[in-house]
Amino acid sequence: MLYPSIFEGFGLPVAEAQASGCPVITSKAGALPETGADGAHYVEAQNPDEINQGIQKILQNKDYRNELIQKGRQNARRFAPENYAQQLMQFYKQLAHA
Repeated sequence: MLYPSIFEGFGLPVAEAQASGCPVITSKAGALPETGADGAHYVEAQNPDEINQGIQKILQNKDYRNELIQKGRQNARRFAPENYAQQLMQFYKQLAHA
């Protein structure tokens, strides 16, 4: 998936693509690096040459592509409802004891 957003508050499409096993190319802007973690290829959104290089790398380098897919799936698990609920409960417990 190519998602060269200039401004992004969270980047749900990145997490969804990772969960579905799609390699992700996204921008270095906003929260996208935090959302995609090490399971995405990052580019400057307004640099067509850099975007093209990212596309070519994923298309031509099977090992890199598979690494992004594997790391992306692992990363997307952070956003699964059960994991999110557990993280939220831990946060509330910390607040209660503060």
